[in-house]
Parts: sequence; structure tokens; C-alpha cells
Amino acid sequence: HTTIASALTSASSGDTIFLRPGTYTENITLKAGVNLSAYGCDALTPNVTIVGTCTFTTAGTVSISGIRLQTNASFFLAVTGSAASIVFLRDCYLNCTDNTGISFTSSDAGASITCITCQGNVATTGIAIFASSSTGQIGFNHCGIGNSGASTTANTISAGQVNFLNSNTGTVFSTSSTGLINFENAVYKRLMLEKEFHGEFAAQRLLFEEYGI
Repeated sequence: HTTIASALTSASSGDTIFLRPGTYTENITLKAGVNLSAYGCDALTPNVTIVGTCTFTTAGTVSISGIRLQTNASFFLAVTGSAASIVFLRDCYLNCTDNTGISFTSSDAGASITCITCQGNVATTGIAIFASSSTGQIGFNHCGIGNSGASTTANTISAGQVNFLNSNTGTVFSTSSTGLINFENAVYKRLMLEKEFHGEFAAQRLLFEEYGI
């Protein structure tokens, strides 16, 4: 196969598609039960890059291993729809070059995205690692996400839960509505709103603080 999309078309649940070194510029629809992986010797460099959006909308589980996922003016991963879509990212590099990396909007509480021993970077302003309005969960476990672009745009959680465990990042987090975030043995930056009251007037300013929990 010359494209990931054509390999996915031919694959069946239980298959793993191994990708040779190279850059694959394409938008693909993930298939439940079909995993994508770099060969072990290419995983840590990484020598396999997908530039485009990987979309998952159906019930089932998919894993992506040892691959650099890179934005291309859109999310590199979009988990959408109303099914219990479960995605595992293991030993991947999450490269947010020009857009927020992950969109998680599935309305099923059983949906989840779990990042395990992943690295990454937010390379410019105005973007973040993820935006989540799903009732499901996102997990980061033993991950490290840099912020070379010094972005002050928050990772947003308006529903469900995000677990940031044994991980570190220089990016900002913000919760709203019913969204929850859990930090455990993590280093992160929190966006704070400080109010200074002077008589009847209140001046507000935004502050960034680094926390280790």
C-alpha cells in the first residue's frame, strides 16, 4: 500500500499496520480494532510522521504507537460522534505546529483517549494540546509536552475528566461547566485570575503559576 488510508481499507479488526519510515500527509479515518505502529527501531526518533487528521467515530479500540502525529491546519486527532471510541497513543510524539492537537467531542461517557509515555510540543501561540467537551476521559501518563511557542492558550475541559499523571507540561489548563481535571505527580501551569479591590472598583489581571503536585 502507498497510503495509510488504502491499508486501512484492506485491514480487518485484529490487524496491525506497520508503517515504514517516511512522512504521510493524509487525513485518515481510523478503524476499530486496527492499530497503527512504527517499527520499534523507528519509534523513538521518530522516523514515521502522519501530517493530517486521524478521525475516530465508531465504537471500539484503536492504538497508535511510535508515530509522530502532526497538525496540518487542523487537529491531528479527532474523536467525535456518539460512540464509545477508545484511542491509545503510546510512545508517540504529539507535534502541535499550527493548530491545537486533539479534539475530543464524543458524547459517550465510555469514550477515552489515553496517552502513554508520549512526548510533544506546542510550537506557536494561540494553540494548545487539546480541547475537550466530551463526557469521556483523556489521560496523560508519563508524558512530557513542551511549549516552545510560549502559547498562553489553555487546554480546555468543559465536560468529562482529564487525568494528568506523572507528567509535565508548560501549557495552561482551564476547566468550565462540568469539566474536571486531576493532577497527580505532575508539573503544569495554571491560568489564574487575580482580583485587586480598590474601593468600588476591581482591577483584574491574569497570572501564570507553575505547580508541582
